[in-house]
Amino acid sequence: TKINVAPDGRHVEVVMLIEKNVRIIPQMFAQLQVVGITGIMFIEIDVTTGRQVPAPPALSFRPRYPVIPTRPSEISQLFTEVEKILAKLNKLDLAGISARMQATLENFDHTATSVRTAMDHLQIEEGVASFRKAMAQTQKDLDLAGTLLAKVNGTIDRQQPQLQEALAHFKTAMANLDRLTRETAGIAAGAGNDLVQLHRQMQEIGANLEQATDNLSRAAEEFANQPSQLLREPPPPRELPK
Repeated sequence: TKINVAPDGRHVEVVMLIEKNVRIIPQMFAQLQVVGITGIMFIEIDVTTGRQVPAPPALSFRPRYPVIPTRPSEISQLFTEVEKILAKLNKLDLAGISARMQATLENFDHTATSVRTAMDHLQIEEGVASFRKAMAQTQKDLDLAGTLLAKVNGTIDRQQPQLQEALAHFKTAMANLDRLTRETAGIAAGAGNDLVQLHRQMQEIGANLEQATDNLSRAAEEFANQPSQLLREPPPPRELPK
C-alpha cells in the first residue's frame, strides 16, 4: 500500500495488504522479481522448502506491523557477486603479476635458447666424433687391404714359375688332345667304310640264303608228293599220243 523510509533511516519500509485467510509463518520470505523483459518488478512472497530462512533485520525501533524477512533479488545477488569479483581483482597486483610473468617468459626463452645451443653443439660434437671414428675405421680397412694386396702380390711372384710350368703342361695336353681327336675321327671314318662293305656282303649272303631256302622248300614239296624219287630214278617222260 505504501513505501516509506524506515524510522532508523537505514531501511525501506514496504507496507503490504495481505488477505485475511493468508497466515503469516516464520518460513515466509519476500523477494523482488522482474516481469518478463519489461523490467516491471513486484514483491514475491514464498515459503522456504529446506532452504535457510533469512534472518529478520535488526531494527532499532518497534515496527507497527509484523515483519517478513527479505531475501536479495537475483539481480542484486548477481551485482553483489560481480562487485566482490571486481573488488578482488582490484586487490590483485596486476602490474606486478604481469612483470613477473614477463620475467618468467624471458627466463624460459633464455633457457630454451641455451638448450637449443647446447643441443646444436652436442650434435656437432657427436657428428665430428662419428666422422673421426668412421675415418679411423676406413684407414684401418685401407691398411688391411694394402697388406692383403701385398700378400697376394708376393704369392703371385712366388708361384709364377709354377704357374708358367702349369700353363706349358696345359698347352701340351691340349695339343695331344687335338691330335687324338683327329686320329679318332680318321679311325671312325675308316671303320665307317668297313661297316658299309660288311653290310653289303651281309645283304648278298642273306639273298643267297633266301634262294637256298626256296630251293629246299621246293625239293621238300616234291619229295612229299613223290617219295619214290628218294629210292630210284624217276621214269623217263612218256610221249603222249597226238
